[in-house]
Order: sequence, then structure tokens, then C-alpha cells
Amino acid sequence: MHTHKIKLLSIALFTNVLLACQTTPPPQEQINQAAQSSGISYRVYESFDTIPNFQAVAPSLFAQILKHPNTVLIDVRTPQEIKNGKILDSAQELNFYDPNFETQIKQLNKNKIYAIYCRTGNRSKQVLKKLKQFGFKEAYHLYKGIKNWNLFFAPQSKEL
Repeated sequence: MHTHKIKLLSIALFTNVLLACQTTPPPQEQINQAAQSSGISYRVYESFDTIPNFQAVAPSLFAQILKHPNTVLIDVRTPQEIKNGKILDSAQELNFYDPNFETQIKQLNKNKIYAIYCRTGNRSKQVLKKLKQFGFKEAYHLYKGIKNWNLFFAPQSKEL
């Protein structure tokens, strides 16, 4: 009996030591590390009022940005992807792979707020960089795209 307790305590202690030695950083730190080379910050902001321009944002903050009257929602997915659903029906569709895509982006009003999304966040991140490069004032992209959005809001997407 006494030996059994010692074995259980040893296993518990060993497990705690292993867990304490884990080197996996917290999610926000992982995001920041991944973003260092991209030039776009991935800090998760709590409020639309405190967020700097040209950021990747979580779905909850993206929803706040969409409520701003000066915001234009842009979906940069392909027409085939869009058939699977949109965040809002009012989203302006600009196919990232269209040969005229860059020209279409340059024609947008630079004084609007742009909320950009794609399927997983890769294309929208590239568009965010382009908007900044072209002199736009304010734009955000949905971190990890509509897939991330659907994890949070799919049942109520139409009720923003």
C-alpha cells in the first residue's frame, strides 16, 4: 500500500514537472512571434477605440469595426469560395486572383475604414499590406479569416 502511494506521488510530481517545463508560449505570444517578419501586428485588441491602424483583429473586434458607419467590408475570396457563405451580404467582393485586383484596390476611397477578410487570413493580410503601401488611412483584416469568424459567429452572422 505504502509503495503504491509513493508511485502515485512520483507520477504526479513527474507530470507537474513536465507541464512546468513546457516551452509553448501563450497564444498571444505565438501570434506575435509569427507576425514579426510580416510587418503586420497580430496583437489582440480589446476595443476598437484603442486599436492602431492596419492590424489583424480577432472576430469579436472585427464585428465592432463592421458597426462603424465609415467601414466598408471587403471579401477577397474567389466567387466559388463566396458561394459557401459571407459574413454580410453587403460585403464588397474583390477577387484576390483577378488580374485587375490591384487596380480595383487603388480605386477605393482612401478615407474609408476597410475591414478585409478571406478564407484563412493569408490573402487579406497581403491586401492589408497593399492598402498601407497605397496610402490608405485605416484598414484591418480578420485574423485567420472567415473560418475563424465561423467558430465564433456562424449562428448569428446576419444579426450584427
